[in-house]
Amino acid sequence: MTRYLLIGYYGFRNFGDDLFNEALVDLIQRRFPGSNITIACSSSIISKGVSFVSPRWGRFWRSETVPAAIFRNVVLAYLVTRSDVVIIGGGSLFQSARPFDRLPLLIRFAKALGRKVLAIGVSVGPPKPGEELRVAKLVRGLDRVGVRDGASWDFCVRNSVTSRVFTHDLAMGYISPRNHRKGRTLGVALHGDRYSGQFKSAILRLVGQYDDIVLFSLDAGSSEWVHNCIVDIASFHSAAKCSVVEYMGDTGEVLNGLAECSLVATSKLHGAIASWALGVPFLLDEYHPKCSAFLSEINWSNDFEAVPALLYEKWEDEVSRPAPDVVRLVQSEFLGVK
Repeated sequence: MTRYLLIGYYGFRNFGDDLFNEALVDLIQRRFPGSNITIACSSSIISKGVSFVSPRWGRFWRSETVPAAIFRNVVLAYLVTRSDVVIIGGGSLFQSARPFDRLPLLIRFAKALGRKVLAIGVSVGPPKPGEELRVAKLVRGLDRVGVRDGASWDFCVRNSVTSRVFTHDLAMGYISPRNHRKGRTLGVALHGDRYSGQFKSAILRLVGQYDDIVLFSLDAGSSEWVHNCIVDIASFHSAAKCSVVEYMGDTGEVLNGLAECSLVATSKLHGAIASWALGVPFLLDEYHPKCSAFLSEINWSNDFEAVPALLYEKWEDEVSRPAPDVVRLVQSEFLGVK
């Protein structure tokens, strides 16, 4: 029985990373039934029936102190010794500047023990200024790398990373589409203050055209934003009924909430990816290149001035569907690595 170790930003109450983790576990279990899967996180919620680091250490595991960083790396090294395949998954892990991220050391340690080391659904390009050679060397040391965006693919081509596979974001093939409800519910999910003034103006304009506003807090740092947003909406549209869906580890609750929306306005990439996969029109603030890359991939462009009816019509005419065959790609070309 193959023993898999999954490493990523899991169990930190971030909807996008936890959704990615669920999709990855699902793909492994479907491709290799009975596999032994360990998730390097400290959350009993995210386990989904597989092994994980004890939740008793949760607060310490999530801390950004130096002792916690040392603890995490010691635990990761121990887990590597008890695995056959190490999979680093999700987001910008190869570009992170956080002091406790020691991926190069961990990868070298795993390879020295003869373990296979894969990365999937990652963004490796474009790297930060002066970081290209370091990131390229790190990625070339992997047995297989599955990238999720065009910039990362171009980076791999430019730096002769021959083990590359374009896997898209795993959530694109994990979520089943549902019937779009052309009702009176607007969903909003933002990054606190990380969005443009133009986007905020578009949201306030849309608020006046919907009866129900659902605010989605998709990560642990969004609670203050939710409070401020309720105050803004109340002052702008006093008749609007506001409700909150706060992500506490249950991705299904968020997906059900998004599916009930007629339109979603978000600066969160996985708020947009989940909406797209569910079949719900959305507006995505392009605060980061990864957001622009996703919009380009699905042939969708923002129109902050359009009325909802025109957005719905544009959505049906222009957005690219169906989803790319992520499941086949990952199971055959990625997980099938020898």
